[in-house]
Amino acid sequence: MIRTVLMSLGAIAMACSGSNASTDGAAGSGAGTSLPGQANATLVIQKGVTNCPTPGKTYELGNPRGPTSTSVGDVLIDGEQGASVTCSVQGRGPFTFSATIRGTSGVSMTISDGVIDADGLNGTAMLDVYTPDLAATYTSGRHGCGVTVVNQQVKPGAMWATLLCPTIASASTAQSCTVGAGSTFVLENCAGS
Repeated sequence: MIRTVLMSLGAIAMACSGSNASTDGAAGSGAGTSLPGQANATLVIQKGVTNCPTPGKTYELGNPRGPTSTSVGDVLIDGEQGASVTCSVQGRGPFTFSATIRGTSGVSMTISDGVIDADGLNGTAMLDVYTPDLAATYTSGRHGCGVTVVNQQVKPGAMWATLLCPTIASASTAQSCTVGAGSTFVLENCAGS
């Protein structure tokens, strides 16, 4: 277990530090490597404006642990154990990013229209979340989400960031929740340029 954590920490440090020798500093299938996409996420679902079916519940999309703002957790690798990962982190500041992560427990999330400002620290994104407990897809819609990069860990093909969404709502149930503090995601081996 400790070895896995240390290997994961080394992988994200290498992916985000710009010292990935095999791709001359750029990770991801779009950057010259054939490694599968890797990602994980921790989603903290909290009470929203209207009745949230699962307030106060934390979901980890990891193998087995999701990330925090101090640990990258255990990544899911695209195609392994039923996990599915597609992701892209493009640019040199500002950055654009997107991802779809499907874990092994039926939980999935899609990040779209992600932008990190030229400072490489803050940005926004849209989020869609599905969990068996929510029983529907909840989306951030026009409200969007705030994104904060952890320890300047963003580069073409990889990033580590926290996520806060004031509202995610289901069009089919008219219920809403928030994605609160502690929500974090890591993307590695993504398309990047």
